[in-house]
Amino acid sequence: MGLYVWHLVLASRRPVTEDEVEGPDAYLTGLPRVARRVATATVFLFAAGAIIANAERFCEGLVGTGQVFGVNEFLLVQWLAPLASEAPEFVVAIMFALRGRAGLALGSLLSAKLNQWTLLVGMIPAVFALSHGSLAHPMPMSSVQMQEILLTGAQSLLAVVMLVSLRLSLGQAALLFGLFAGQLVSPALVASLPGGTLMGLRGEQMHSLFSMLYLMGALALLVEYPQRLAMLWPWRHHHCERTQEAADGRQDVHFKPVEVVDGG
Repeated sequence: MGLYVWHLVLASRRPVTEDEVEGPDAYLTGLPRVARRVATATVFLFAAGAIIANAERFCEGLVGTGQVFGVNEFLLVQWLAPLASEAPEFVVAIMFALRGRAGLALGSLLSAKLNQWTLLVGMIPAVFALSHGSLAHPMPMSSVQMQEILLTGAQSLLAVVMLVSLRLSLGQAALLFGLFAGQLVSPALVASLPGGTLMGLRGEQMHSLFSMLYLMGALALLVEYPQRLAMLWPWRHHHCERTQEAADGRQDVHFKPVEVVDGG
């Protein structure tokens, strides 16, 4: 949660630029200041109310559906629930990409990812403690859940190392997708093999293997391009020189990291 606050502070210091708005955004920005703030707060409160009113019923219905159809409850909660809740983010990103604004598409997904891995993850133990009525009992986690956290963290590390250069190639995107698809289907495939093991690993242990693959991929990129490591440290003062190039009637923004040495 401290990282999220730090992110807000850094974001508030960034220069503000004018941008074209469309749809509901255009309507909201056209309102007077007081009406705009009231409308924004109303939309926020409506969304929060909808979540509070439906969250418990959605979770109970999800688990109950899994029991009726014999589908693993953990898989439903892990995959179906996030797809349902994050579908709007995917739609927005796809619309940006279809309009040739890949940078905005990726930025919208990164913004959501940052929120999830700082504010959301930090609030889960706090909400558990409040509902439990005590701060003395930690949130219980099974070994499978711990493996999932390690897997997602390792995947995020590889993505950060890739994106720290402010570029994402098709090869890197294919690597991320291939590893994701592998981690998704490998447990079921291994469980279907004779003996239910592969290289001594059971289906539920395959995620540990993919966690190592993600970490090895991040390490390999850092070894091949050591400058990526310097870009990760905030105290290594960098600033971005912004250049604009016109291509096919639109502007592409490129960022060139420049190190600021002592004395300017």
